[in-house]
Amino acid sequence: MTRPRDPGDNASPSGFSALVHALVEAHALTGEGRYRDAAEAAVSTVAVLAEKAPRFAGWSLAAATTMLDGPLEIAVVGPAGAERDALERKALTIPGAVVVAADGPVEGIPLLDAREAVEGRPAAYVCRGFVCERPVTRPEEIG
Repeated sequence: MTRPRDPGDNASPSGFSALVHALVEAHALTGEGRYRDAAEAAVSTVAVLAEKAPRFAGWSLAAATTMLDGPLEIAVVGPAGAERDALERKALTIPGAVVVAADGPVEGIPLLDAREAVEGRPAAYVCRGFVCERPVTRPEEIG
């Protein structure tokens, strides 16, 4: 027996496209190519659906666009509290961004590697492919 697999999206993503988005995020957090390779292979299987009924491939196409652009990666670091919370809230409003927050660098999470507070204040590092712009300390500077 096999379970039917429907890659078609509707108002909410299908399980298939949700998995593709999870693979894209796993790659953004870890830098491990196997996640991106799996996401690319999965997206390639919905090409016919995207051509014939693009309305039902929206979430998968969004994942493909994110892979082409490189997802926005935002590391928010610094002491917990209102300032860090404000930075994290702002980062979470950016569509498709992969956001992670911590007190400081965390071993095993490359996005948080060498990321620290700026002059004791929480900071957000906005990156693509682990290449970051200068850290910012105010929510309005994220984006």
